[in-house]
Amino acid sequence: MTDLTEAERKAELRNRSRGRRASLSAENLREKAHGFIETGQELLESLGLAAERRAITGYLPVAAEPPVLAMLEMFSSAGHPIFMPVCEPQRQLSWVLWHPGVELRTSDFGPIQEPVGDRHGPEALASVGLMVLPALAVDGEGNRLGQGGGYYDRALSRVHEAGQTPVLAAAVYSEDLLPPGGVPHDALDQRVQFALTPEFFRPLEC
Repeated sequence: MTDLTEAERKAELRNRSRGRRASLSAENLREKAHGFIETGQELLESLGLAAERRAITGYLPVAAEPPVLAMLEMFSSAGHPIFMPVCEPQRQLSWVLWHPGVELRTSDFGPIQEPVGDRHGPEALASVGLMVLPALAVDGEGNRLGQGGGYYDRALSRVHEAGQTPVLAAAVYSEDLLPPGGVPHDALDQRVQFALTPEFFRPLEC
């Protein structure tokens, strides 16, 4: 029996996570959404973001992605500007300011909803102190497993190139937090500093 390739290991991890998440009931998801509100607030308070870095990026959950929308609504109500990603050609992302009730449209690149508004590049994220990223898994070294499109890894690379240094937190369920080395990774993959779950947040050794 041959060893699995990195791509095969990632595919196996993705299938395992998606299968586990598919079994969650509507009540489970409501409980986890409430949990993210509490742990998200705790993480934010622990970071003590400077006034000029109060903006936050998030995402509109689709399929099995962790339900962070209520948490983002809470951040917005507290006065934090919220940027949401918008898919662009060549698997790039731009960013649009979002608030509860903003108009949404279906993406040109997949069956997901995106906010309508002026699109910004990474230079507009100078005011961002925290980026909340969707993930299927994350390990103790900060390696994040996404859906496989590479959108976020390319976007984070551009953010770093622009000289921005936001804190990166992967939103996962506690079962998706793996030991160090648990997530295979390559040169494109960007590490994160925190795992954010409905029960706790944890710094990672990245």
